[in-house]
Amino acid sequence: MDTALNILITVVKKGRSIALALTLFASVASGQDFLAIDGVVHETCSGVFLDSGGGAGNYGNSQNITTTICPTGGAGAGPLTQVRFNTWVVAAGPGDVLSIYDGTTTLGTLLATGSSTISLAGTTVTASAPSGCLTFQWTSDGSGEAAGWSASILTGPDAGSDATATFCRDDAAVALFTLLGGTPDLGGTWARPGGTPHSGTLDPASDPVGVYTYTVTGTSPCPADVSTVTISLITPPNAGSNGTLTLCSNSASTSLFAALGGTPSAGGTWTGPGGPHSGTFNPATNPPGPYVYTVNGTAPCASATATVTVTVNPRLLAGTNGTLTVCSNGAPVDLFTRLGGSPSPGGSWTAPGGGAVTGIYTPGTSVPGVYTYTVQGLPPCAASTATVTVTQVAAPDAGGDRTIVVCSDDATFPLISRLNGTPDAGGSWTGPGGPHGPNFDPGVDPPGAYVYLVNGTTPCANASATLTIQVREAPDAGTNATITVCSTDGSFALFNALGGAPDPGGAWTAPGGAAHPGTFIPGTSAAGTYTYTVTGQAPCDPATATVTVNVSTAPNAGANNTITRCSNAPAFPLFGQLAGTPSAGGTWTGPSGAMNGTFTPGTSAPGAYVYRVVGTAPCADAIAVVTVNVVDAPIAGTNGTASVCSNEAAFPLIGRLGGTPATNGTWTGPGGASTGIFTP
Repeated sequence: MDTALNILITVVKKGRSIALALTLFASVASGQDFLAIDGVVHETCSGVFLDSGGGAGNYGNSQNITTTICPTGGAGAGPLTQVRFNTWVVAAGPGDVLSIYDGTTTLGTLLATGSSTISLAGTTVTASAPSGCLTFQWTSDGSGEAAGWSASILTGPDAGSDATATFCRDDAAVALFTLLGGTPDLGGTWARPGGTPHSGTLDPASDPVGVYTYTVTGTSPCPADVSTVTISLITPPNAGSNGTLTLCSNSASTSLFAALGGTPSAGGTWTGPGGPHSGTFNPATNPPGPYVYTVNGTAPCASATATVTVTVNPRLLAGTNGTLTVCSNGAPVDLFTRLGGSPSPGGSWTAPGGGAVTGIYTPGTSVPGVYTYTVQGLPPCAASTATVTVTQVAAPDAGGDRTIVVCSDDATFPLISRLNGTPDAGGSWTGPGGPHGPNFDPGVDPPGAYVYLVNGTTPCANASATLTIQVREAPDAGTNATITVCSTDGSFALFNALGGAPDPGGAWTAPGGAAHPGTFIPGTSAAGTYTYTVTGQAPCDPATATVTVNVSTAPNAGANNTITRCSNAPAFPLFGQLAGTPSAGGTWTGPSGAMNGTFTPGTSAPGAYVYRVVGTAPCADAIAVVTVNVVDAPIAGTNGTASVCSNEAAFPLIGRLGGTPATNGTWTGPGGASTGIFTP
């Protein structure tokens, strides 16, 4: 970039100072050093601002230096000058001070001050005045010197410093920006060798070698800044890719190199689990494991390695043939345990006929015959086979245990019919009292455990099953009965009419099926068949018995009565004198014996007349009594006449009556009441 160098020269002429400002312009490259020189104005957009001693020396004692830094183009050119202090080493004491002003003179605003106690390292100062310049005033006392400062001028773009780098072609992609020296600005552009644009990310696997250029465009009049990264790329070694090699323990020796993947370079070296190796693997003598192939690389490329993992599978044997005899109800058997020799585990079994099975023979479920055990042998080892021939003997079947409950009045039944399962016939029974026949009579045989035994054929054990029998007493409703009662009999319990010894607590139903309390009330309850039911405890059925009640209607002779009649009253039937509603057709008996039932006053004898209606058994005859009292009729005699002389003596008139008149009557004469004595 072009830089103007301003030199301020002070000339003493005739006793007064004349300041002459000389501006020197020079073309300077990015990264140039600018020293603190009194009266000098540096016009630059980049570079390094140093104390008067430069990058290698110390500043001096008793200095008073004012230096101004403006952007390229001078004051007011546009950009604002910016510096960042990278180092700061000032001698102790208060006299060594750097003051920074905004503008072209020390009359501008003081922006920063550095001293032995105030370090400017890491401080960035930026102009803000229209000139865009910064003025630095440095003073030092005479007490000592020091390295001073170093500050980067950041007014223009900074593309950093050139660099070189060497990569291996298999390295990861890298940002070229990180390879630059200095403190390059972000946001620049990259060009690959040849000048075409580049992303700024180097891919060692595909990008070319050469010079990559980084350009940061500046704000006018600051020119762009350019730096480069020179790239060298080394082809890495090729050891191929990892591989595997699986051999049988009796396989021939094999080349490890042939097991590598990819296109490995020849001439590398091998290392195995035991150290350096020839590269030929012998299963009989070499241990399995990882075998590493190494091809040395040229820096910075690391050596390349690839691993062949060797697996040696042992040759597996299925053992020797075996036999097995089982009972059809025996426990499952692992066929593997019936093989001879030293069979290898992990093989597979096939059943008679070829179907795959687990190798567990389950008697009663699995099919007897020849079972084949095959050990495939991990490739490349060949398979091995052996057989187990299974013979199965049918187990005796005594059925399954069972507990049953029967009723004491159940019919006799075969014990075998009540066992669970499908027991074989022909076994023997043992009951609570010892050996027992095949049948059970609930009304005779005792309850308890009855054991059924069926003998087995070797290797089958005898089979037995237990039938536990509980006998429940059957309910007893008694025996049927028929009774006949009179309609006038008292109430009675039907239960007492049953025969036998019925259980109490049953229920009664009346003729027609309705519930009945069990008490029969003659004359109210309906005649017919009454059923008594006693519910049994399962499995006993309910028991029933009946009482058939016949009701005879009681005869009705009416009710007693007493009557009184006059001896001269007309004859009358006694039936009409009975109280109540007597039935007709009865017979009468009076004081003189049997009679026809007609009473004639004055003729029939008074007294008790009994009416009898004959009853149908068990009803008794009914009788009612009419007691007849007869009152004699009064007798006044018969009319009479009397002719008397007027001088006759008085006489009772009753003597002149005819007949036999009663003496207790009264007389009435022509003049009214009379004494019955007539005085002529």
